[in-house]
Amino acid sequence: MPAPVVVIEPGSGAALEVRERAARVTVAHVDPTPAEASRVRLFSAFLTTAAGSQDMTVDGSTTAQLFRVTADTAADPKLRAIHSIRLTIHDSQMKIDSNEIRRFGSAAAAPGLTNGLKLSVSQGGTITELFADPVQSVSDFYRYSGGPSVAAAAAIHNVVDGVAAGTDIVYVQIEIPAPVLLYPGSLDYVGITVQDDLTTITLLEAQALGTQAEFNNSP
Repeated sequence: MPAPVVVIEPGSGAALEVRERAARVTVAHVDPTPAEASRVRLFSAFLTTAAGSQDMTVDGSTTAQLFRVTADTAADPKLRAIHSIRLTIHDSQMKIDSNEIRRFGSAAAAPGLTNGLKLSVSQGGTITELFADPVQSVSDFYRYSGGPSVAAAAAIHNVVDGVAAGTDIVYVQIEIPAPVLLYPGSLDYVGITVQDDLTTITLLEAQALGTQAEFNNSP
């Protein structure tokens, strides 16, 4: 019998062993199975600046400030899949069942912020906006949901005087139609850019929610 010949499988790059037996050819994989996820856990993290601050009540009117969750760069990196973003806002004048929905709390009267919040995904150097335009007022979370960009959906929950008299709570849950994969060691991120002065807002922060896969590379 002729000696086995090792070839490379097109597409996957896997090594194959080919043996000739009469007129029949059999193919068998000989290299180990590629690394597979050994465990998938729930994942949540605040979007932060490069310095690690999650406080989005900043002045981004002169120099825009990016808050983001990034790919894992640990020694044993994990694959992150982001499914949604949750914003929490505490401030006055945030009643969404009134004309205050056209404001952005104490930071801007109607029709809202001058430049607005940008919600972006960066993958492989390509940036995709979650909403068609920056969010300038609370009503824009409704306006741009299901828009032409990626058809993100938003749900808003409002608690009037939820913190104290005159300080309302707004929760905004932004569902991404397909998980955003942040590959280990990459520069990919999910982020929110502040482009206005939000220093009068009592509290503004954002969380990324999803899953994180751990890998077992042992044979």
